[in-house]
Amino acid sequence: MEFITMTPEEFADLLKQLSEIKLELVNLKKKTALSDIWLDNQDVCQQLKISKRLLQSWRDDGRIEFAQHNAKIWYRASEINSFLEANIVKKFKK
Repeated sequence: MEFITMTPEEFADLLKQLSEIKLELVNLKKKTALSDIWLDNQDVCQQLKISKRLLQSWRDDGRIEFAQHNAKIWYRASEINSFLEANIVKKFKK
């Protein structure tokens, strides 16, 4: 086993570099918002545990936005999230 020694200044510099890397990763995560993620029919159906027919009904009724290229249908993850948020049933008192 090999040991690497460093001065306190080198260690402080290493910690600074790690902090900068962490900050970059946090910023990168923020840039990859839900609006940047596109899902196809299969993804949405699997995540929501619904049928393709129900998803098509939501499209046909204009309840959910989508994009279409040729025969492929795409949904923004943020749109799916907004749809779910808009349909939350508030708990009621007994």
